[in-house]
Amino acid sequence: MAVFLNGYDIVAWNYAAELGGITNTTARTIKTASITGERHYITALQIYADDLTTASELVIRDGSVGTVLWRSKITSEGFVQQAGITFPTALKGSINTLLEICLLTTPGAAVYFNAQGYSA
Repeated sequence: MAVFLNGYDIVAWNYAAELGGITNTTARTIKTASITGERHYITALQIYADDLTTASELVIRDGSVGTVLWRSKITSEGFVQQAGITFPTALKGSINTLLEICLLTTPGAAVYFNAQGYSA
């Protein structure tokens, strides 16, 4: 069954945190490049972080080492509770481009990141 939004056929997707969380600055692809003419949208995300050795920034990028679409600081105290964010206007990637996340400094502990969105 097709789902339509503003006249476009959409496909929902989600990205689940990797086992053990993110513990380094290696970029992770959360959604691979779309098929011709499609772009990816992020509608919500959740972050949990243990106490970190070093504060870090988490970024969502449009493309491999691309433009930063969203940025958050994670302090050395981490997050006592999981932080959930819903975007009233979805974050919008470029056509035919992957979405990735990355920590800008090595945190010294695990950061867990989940995201939900759609492609259209």
